[in-house]
Amino acid sequence: MRLKCWQCLTQSPEKEQITYERRKSSGKGEADLSKLPLETVTYTLAEGEQICACCGGSLHEMTTQTRREIAVVPPQVKVVQHVRQVYACRHCERHELHTPIVTAPMPWPVYPGSLASPSAMAHVMCQKYVSS
Repeated sequence: MRLKCWQCLTQSPEKEQITYERRKSSGKGEADLSKLPLETVTYTLAEGEQICACCGGSLHEMTTQTRREIAVVPPQVKVVQHVRQVYACRHCERHELHTPIVTAPMPWPVYPGSLASPSAMAHVMCQKYVSS
């Protein structure tokens, strides 16, 4: 059994107070793309695909999912906004326990969560490796 000295038990560890100032970044959550031309690409289901798999009723547009990319065509830069429609069945919403939700297919982004488009990445890679 170890004996501890009374002083060690009663003393609290020394505390160091650190104060400093830092600049808060006034950055925006999203880049300011308002000055660039906007091209909207909408992805919808064909009329024949807007049929409920459960009851056979028609699907209605429930919501949309939007993704933005910056497209670089060598003489110009533009914003391409991809809008994907999401559909649901009104009959199943009211009368069934399960509501099928159908989303129109859309191509995956090159780098998820960024504004990079395939043309923007190709332009950057050419500028870095080919034109250097």
